[in-house]
Amino acid sequence: MRQPHEADFAGFVPSLRDAAMHCVLVHFEASPRLAGLSAADVDAICSRLPLDLDLELAGQRVHSELYWRRRALARWRHPAVEAHGGSWKRLWFELNLQDALEAFDPAASSLDELRRLATFSARWVRSLTLRQLPSRLDLAALLDCLGHDLASLSVRWGMGQVGMDYAPALFGARLHDVRCLARALERTRGLCRLDLRGAGLDCDRTRLLCGGLADCATVTHLDLSANRVGDRGCRAVARVLGAAGAGGGSGGGPCLVALSLADNAIHCEGARALARAVASAPALERLDVSQNLVGDDGAVALLAHAAGASRLRVLRLGSNLLTAESVPAARDLILSSAGGEGDARGGGSRLRELCLRCNALGEGAGPVLLGALAPGSAVPGFGGGASGRGGGGGGGGGADGAAAAATPGLRVLGVARCGLAAHDEIAIAELTGEREDTSL
Repeated sequence: MRQPHEADFAGFVPSLRDAAMHCVLVHFEASPRLAGLSAADVDAICSRLPLDLDLELAGQRVHSELYWRRRALARWRHPAVEAHGGSWKRLWFELNLQDALEAFDPAASSLDELRRLATFSARWVRSLTLRQLPSRLDLAALLDCLGHDLASLSVRWGMGQVGMDYAPALFGARLHDVRCLARALERTRGLCRLDLRGAGLDCDRTRLLCGGLADCATVTHLDLSANRVGDRGCRAVARVLGAAGAGGGSGGGPCLVALSLADNAIHCEGARALARAVASAPALERLDVSQNLVGDDGAVALLAHAAGASRLRVLRLGSNLLTAESVPAARDLILSSAGGEGDARGGGSRLRELCLRCNALGEGAGPVLLGALAPGSAVPGFGGGASGRGGGGGGGGGADGAAAAATPGLRVLGVARCGLAAHDEIAIAELTGEREDTSL
């Protein structure tokens, strides 16, 4: 039997529904009306709308995720909608504004047009990640345009793909950049997460930034890793952290929940100042001071004060030139976390993760840490100095037998590349049982 051909239906009259949908499509820019249509009809129309519609028209009139998904996939390769709250419309406006800011050239583009774009996009933009900012825009003016809905900001001052035109002056925050950001922080009322990793901050720029942070009550997550904060900058951060505790969490400063100062050339003096602030911080749950130079004195201060920080969940001290002198303080902190809220001594640490990786703790640290993880255990290698030296099989079996007696609070103890005996590392991993959390 002959198959039907398209020409066989050339004289057919389209249905009224199809004709109406075609009319809406043809005249959409002049009369953008979708109210009163069923969800199926709206999706059918939006699946055929042109992708070059005027941005303000599309933003105000088109709410179908189908349309914004088509428009996003036509412009960017593999966009991650999960990083934008699962909304394709939000993804499009955030990435579009990000591209406009990163490519902005004051000599060739209009600043008024950029401000208009930011003001219009503000109702959908919740997060901005600027991988470069060669124009050195005033971030205070930008945040004013975005209003109080921006919740997350990540900034790198620099320029991509410079090739042979590389110059150190093109990269890193200047004093003017930090001054503008500090002024923006004083006025913002919605920013919760500030990411300045690798922004080229030194101690002076950090102190300037902390001046703005002291008047910002909304920031809860602060990432200053991979900078050159140093001891003076660390003291400034500690003052901001401690000020919230001194005001009972209502003094106007930020109640930081997560703070990262990894890879910042912080020595013992900065660590001691930070330790004093940690004990009084009302909301701090995560502190990362890894890849610094705090040494044993700084680490002992942090570990001792962390035992009195009732909300601290995660403490990272990896790659900090620690030796066996820091092990007793780590043991005391682990024992404190075993009591938690129900500790008979009143209060106690709620620590869930302690990272001591890449420090020269030595083989003697293994039995000490195991004794703290499983206090009172009769299993060989969990208290005394024998630590399973009688045979490798006893170490593994002992961990299984002592699992029930393990510290109930601490879930992760990172001791890789610390010079511990292999069977001690295995026993610690089996007792804690969970992998290290790498998020801030």
